[in-house]
Amino acid sequence: MNIEQKLSVEEIRSLLAKQDWAGLDSILALIHPADIAELLEALPVADRDGLFRRLPLEVASEVFDEMSDETRHGFFARFDDAYLADVLETLPMDDGASILEDLPKEKTDHLLTLMVPERAVAVQQLLTYPPESAGRLMRTDMAALQVDWNVSQAVEAIRAAPPDKTFYHLYIVDGENKLVGRVLSRSLLLAEPRQQLTEVMDSPRPAVHPETDQEEVARLVAKYDVVAVPVLDQQDRLLGVVTVDDVLDVIRDEATEDIQRMGGSEPLERSYFSTPALTIARKRLGWLLLLFVAGTLTGVVIEAFELVWTQVVVLALFVPLIIDTGGNTGSQTVSTIIRAMSVGEVSYKNIWQAWRKEVTTGLFLGLALFAIGILFSMVIFKVELGVALTISLTLMVVVLWSTTIGTLIPIIAEKLGLDAAVVSAPLITSLVDVTGLIIYYTLAGYLLGVFN
Repeated sequence: MNIEQKLSVEEIRSLLAKQDWAGLDSILALIHPADIAELLEALPVADRDGLFRRLPLEVASEVFDEMSDETRHGFFARFDDAYLADVLETLPMDDGASILEDLPKEKTDHLLTLMVPERAVAVQQLLTYPPESAGRLMRTDMAALQVDWNVSQAVEAIRAAPPDKTFYHLYIVDGENKLVGRVLSRSLLLAEPRQQLTEVMDSPRPAVHPETDQEEVARLVAKYDVVAVPVLDQQDRLLGVVTVDDVLDVIRDEATEDIQRMGGSEPLERSYFSTPALTIARKRLGWLLLLFVAGTLTGVVIEAFELVWTQVVVLALFVPLIIDTGGNTGSQTVSTIIRAMSVGEVSYKNIWQAWRKEVTTGLFLGLALFAIGILFSMVIFKVELGVALTISLTLMVVVLWSTTIGTLIPIIAEKLGLDAAVVSAPLITSLVDVTGLIIYYTLAGYLLGVFN
């Protein structure tokens, strides 16, 4: 929080203590709802509730949407349902649905009964769509223009529209509400009043269906540089629109989820501080146990190659080097591949092209490590040339193998309908550890004459 916000917190607490409601209202009127939400986090619960109650309903709804899950759940526990229903009712329907879906079903159903029936039905409809789909994100309160209108009629319709109607791109529909085009506001303002909308409109694409995954919606927004994506039913009728502010939330949430899974943990459904330590431990335990089992295979491999490392004891000194190099290379590769997959550059269709590129990269890295490995092992550890060549060749082969695993596994996982992040860094690192040791001791056994 910056200095200005700290001063605002101190001043607001002073005004609350003095019950200077006029002064408090004048300050709140100058602060953005997102900043008010941040201020609430810094206040004690009693002051937090009092401040929130002072906000006009429209501002309160925006603040409610911006605040953390922990603070919001506290309000649900302390405030009466009738007031909360008014706050939710003022929110855009997609934001209201997003908040309600995190509540127990009984609480959600009760709040919906307290809302205006038309609004409640619209929110309930959004909740029928699959989680993390375009249907859950879309706003249905957007305005549409009729295809047989001219520019003048369209402008008049926009002026006469209720203030809660959403105008991003202006979508054009026919008599059956089928989407036929869109027109930019700038094009509409510069057009002649008598021109038909068909003369100034362009393609409505990209468009999605309500079942489309939210990640695909985000990818389309980034690819086509649009601020909104229309949502159509199977008959191409306009149902709603997903706006860029919701897409930004999707990008943040998906990135957070992927980062947590790449670290070997199930993603948190709530904010970090509102999630109990026991829940965090439970989400991490499954992967720790799986990786623990995978780690025991390293001991099995070492025991299986006892003949090699007992005859050439110096090989044991370089086991951490081999394991770390393979794991780090695999992590680098899988991070690059998952990122490329998330932006649509890599998929199962070009899996071999991606593999060739990564293996070529791995070859360059392997050759560099081959040269460094010989110098490192002979100069620092004074090993014989045969051992140095074994170590260096192993480094090169392990790098090539790690880039192969790091490329193929995420792409194949996505093809099978699995989350690529789940099977990425931790699992690949464990796999590379085991296979890297097999490669190391196998090469050593043959190159150093142990298997002869």
